[in-house]
This record gives sequence, C-alpha cells and structure tokens, in this order.
Amino acid sequence: MYRHSVSVILPAYNEGDNIRPLVEKVVKSFHEQKIEGEVILINDGSIDHTREEMDKACSRHPFVKVIHHRKNLGLS
Repeated sequence: MYRHSVSVILPAYNEGDNIRPLVEKVVKSFHEQKIEGEVILINDGSIDHTREEMDKACSRHPFVKVIHHRKNLGLS
C-alpha cells in the first residue's frame, strides 16, 4: 500500500484554546487517509497558554514537534 509522507507546519500566536482541537483533527486525518508524517507547531511568542498546549500535544503524539520563539516575530 502506498503511503504519503507529509509535514504539516502550523504557526500560531495566542491560539492556546485551538491547538488541541487542531492537532487532533490533523491526527485523525493522518489515520483516516493512511498518511505518515509530522506536525510542526511553531509558537510565535504567544503570551497566553499556547506554549503549554503545544508541549502537551508534543507529549501525546511522538510525530508532533514544537518550536517556540521567545518573542513575536510577526508574519514575515
């Protein structure tokens, strides 16, 4: 069976309440579509609980990776 390998990159700023549902939707899609891949969460210096939620997602799913910026770097 052919399997796709993808990287999903999700930048976020102050999205603490949305991280878990978003990651769970991506995980579900990976399983349903038989996709192998990784999820890279990028915290762009959030001042809410985004960091904590990303770290929790990383501990729940071994294919989730997290990058934390110390300060907000903006869109570019």
